[in-house]
Amino acid sequence: MFGHGIAFWVSKGDQDAWLTPYAPGWRKIYMKRVRQIAATGIDGIYVDIPYWMTFYPGWENSWGSFDKYTVAAFKKETGLNAMDMKLGDFNDPTFVQWVKFRMRTITDFLEQVKQNIKSVNPQCELIPEIYPGLGSDPVTVGADPYQLAPVADVITHEYHVGKVYAAERRPFNWYNFITGIKTFTAFAYPKPTWILSYSWYKDKHVKPSAAMKSLFASELFSGANVWDAKGFVMSSSNNLSTRKIAFKWIEKNQYNLYGSRRYDVDPVGIYFSPDTRDLFPYTYINSYRGMMLLLMNNHVDFQIVTPRTLHAFKGKLLILDNIKCVDNREIQSFRSLLRRGTRFLVTGNSLSYDDNRVLRLGDYLKTLFGVEDTSNDLKKGEVLYMTGDPGMTYYTLADSMMDGYFNGNQNDGNKLKKYCGLFGEKLSAFCDTVPGVRVHAPLRVISFVSDTRSKTYINLMDVRQLSTVSKGPENPDRITISYKKTLGGPWVRVTPFLGDTYIIQAESKGGDYSFQLPNFSRGAVLWLDKD
Repeated sequence: MFGHGIAFWVSKGDQDAWLTPYAPGWRKIYMKRVRQIAATGIDGIYVDIPYWMTFYPGWENSWGSFDKYTVAAFKKETGLNAMDMKLGDFNDPTFVQWVKFRMRTITDFLEQVKQNIKSVNPQCELIPEIYPGLGSDPVTVGADPYQLAPVADVITHEYHVGKVYAAERRPFNWYNFITGIKTFTAFAYPKPTWILSYSWYKDKHVKPSAAMKSLFASELFSGANVWDAKGFVMSSSNNLSTRKIAFKWIEKNQYNLYGSRRYDVDPVGIYFSPDTRDLFPYTYINSYRGMMLLLMNNHVDFQIVTPRTLHAFKGKLLILDNIKCVDNREIQSFRSLLRRGTRFLVTGNSLSYDDNRVLRLGDYLKTLFGVEDTSNDLKKGEVLYMTGDPGMTYYTLADSMMDGYFNGNQNDGNKLKKYCGLFGEKLSAFCDTVPGVRVHAPLRVISFVSDTRSKTYINLMDVRQLSTVSKGPENPDRITISYKKTLGGPWVRVTPFLGDTYIIQAESKGGDYSFQLPNFSRGAVLWLDKD
């Protein structure tokens, strides 16, 4: 029980109560209410927000709940005593099982909610709102976007990185925001993903309309659905006229933004390891983000691969960046991909633990990938091993220098480009195939390539224009895009954010087409007709 002052939504005289999902009386009432609501014929039920309360000040490291119902359920399921462990110690096997139990609990609870909904109204959809992001938050609060994606019909993420409001977000955190959205949409694919975020609040230096446009563009061109909200509520708008303009433009262009199921073109796979995130929560996610940054800054198109999609991966290269915890099924999948000819970039101490954070007896870096010496980089057959943790290295570098680069510091920019370029050269030398689409652009531009049976799409964003706090010059950098003729003809259709579609004629160069793209505001979608 919490009283007034704990959060802005707890008014004076009110109390805020959080209950364990294992409380039988409350759970029975909750499911009854769910069925009653579904029976009205309503389109969906929005659950805001299921997690163990460790959000309020002073509760961040509590790892609750330790009520009698939850402790008994843990004992019944695992045979372990929740009162006999070292909280926060991931070397304690009991605590590891407690972490896993808490996450299963939230997932199982929402699965029961869904069953109750569908039992009376099969067309009614379950829409959970998930607050945590990618790092340690899902582990501490027990609500895992990866586990919940198959349960939900639609997922909403209340999500921000760095500053809460888009108007205040620095360039480095725009990258992190976008990598988060790409990850969430990969978890949920092909289901829709909504991003509930916040654009502006009483910022005297930024117009509400400008912040709204930046937020919308970052969400749209990352593949998610937008949600405009005022302040910390789910309704109203910071600028209704801007909202109307944006929503009308989205409606007009919805087919090319959302309307067809897309597939990645010649992607490099980045493996997301849920067990490593769960059991090394304070380090792994920065490695993962950093590897995405390296590929984005090299304009290498990538696909996020998870244990659920691993068997279907068809890319030429899969990156395992310091994924320490994997289970035996994942090991078998890696082995199958190797037999199919997939190349692997493996780094650091990958595959050194099982899915319970127990050191493996077998050395899979050696037996599976042929890595006998981890003190030096090595290329052996279809495997490139890199020492250390290049994702974490670049993430740390970008955290300290990306904002300086966007504010005109050439020295910071040169250091980023040097590290990024060296990594790109190693990648190109190892994977000597030419991708179907090549984007030549500065670091500030992000590109995502995908296709359907009839079209090839290129989504672009300019982080310098998204960031309203950057002070550096907006240089009219050239963007050159080349593509194989099998992916489209010479006519390139360009729809800039909130603008009208225009056509560029690409030049024919051997088996390729090539064109230069004029400057665009915040983002754009380009597409090629294959026929």
